[in-house]
Amino acid sequence: MQTRMVVVFAVLAQGAAAAAAVSCSSPDQASPQQVDAGSGLDAGDVPPNDAASPVDGGADAAASVYGLDGRPVNTTCVPPDLDAGGPATLLSQTGCFESADPKVPTKGLIPYDVNAPFFSDNATKRRWMALPDGARIHVEADGDFTFPNGTVLVKEFSLAGRRIETRLFTRGADGTWAGFTYQWNAGETDATLVDAAGAVADVEADAGADAGTSLPATWSFPSRAQCLRCHTKAARDALGPEIAQLNRDFRYEATGRSANELDTLAHIGMFDAPLAPAPRPHLPALDDVAQPIQDRARAYLHANCSGCHRPSGGGPTADFRFGTPFADQNVCDVAPVIGGAPPDSKLIVPGDAATSVVSIRMHNLPGDVPNPMPPLGRTLVHTAATTVIDQWIDGLTACPAQ
Repeated sequence: MQTRMVVVFAVLAQGAAAAAAVSCSSPDQASPQQVDAGSGLDAGDVPPNDAASPVDGGADAAASVYGLDGRPVNTTCVPPDLDAGGPATLLSQTGCFESADPKVPTKGLIPYDVNAPFFSDNATKRRWMALPDGARIHVEADGDFTFPNGTVLVKEFSLAGRRIETRLFTRGADGTWAGFTYQWNAGETDATLVDAAGAVADVEADAGADAGTSLPATWSFPSRAQCLRCHTKAARDALGPEIAQLNRDFRYEATGRSANELDTLAHIGMFDAPLAPAPRPHLPALDDVAQPIQDRARAYLHANCSGCHRPSGGGPTADFRFGTPFADQNVCDVAPVIGGAPPDSKLIVPGDAATSVVSIRMHNLPGDVPNPMPPLGRTLVHTAATTVIDQWIDGLTACPAQ
């Protein structure tokens, strides 16, 4: 039954927590789960692929194999000028969504989705990127994306089918990243800029909530400082968009076509150099039972933990990047450094998830000891994830040799 949910937009507290948020199977040929997302693009309004672009999908390739036919023009969705008034008060005033209907993205936004999303209390999400006209993405050696100055990354959160928050993560003219979040009103007619200190709102649902889907009692809107706590410099700031995450099929609402996201972005000239040919790195989805459980578990930890838990990321000890071999991640039979873990405990104890601190932190909630992980962005236990992580740890017979 359709959930009726009311978000009570009275602010309960300031400064509440939330996080903005390689298997070489070949989704370049396979077809992962397809996801619908609105782009605001009208196929008749986009220009043809820029012939001067250094990267395209190949002159002999038919346009129909790509999700989009050309790169959209973006003149409105740009970072706010912090020296001249700062971010817009309403989402409808940002230039990233239509002023008459801020549920509709403007035409310069390109939709995308990821293989292994950050868990956010069972919220569903839509994502877009907007780059300045002519600017392109640089792909680093590890597959991470470095976005040009002037980029806006957009994420919309919904609970039980109703919008609750839209975040803009922007890279200004000086290269500095900043996050701004907007809180939707109960009628979903617009969203209002949240104070820099963040906020918390009640989430109320009647007894007819969707079976099997828990809703949080409250929703935390991150402070601007908290955005940068997870979006670390070590992770190149923008979490989510990377080769292994976007190597998947996606249904583009503008054209009604499903196509590989990387191939589509290359075809419309979004990269500054040719991509490596297929097969490319791929993060398996948590629920993709066709993939080995260790790959699904480690992909989840990559998406939800490696922003901090990587070299120079601020998270001590562990390196949860998927591309780091398990033997080199410094987690198996390794003692935790912080967070009130029991004496003599280990991050991962082969064959015993119940005493492994990695699992314990995922089962814990804010206020529990040891402290939960991730420390921001959730008030619920992600049971689907803890099940996979625990099965993986319980199936380990020993730590891998280094």
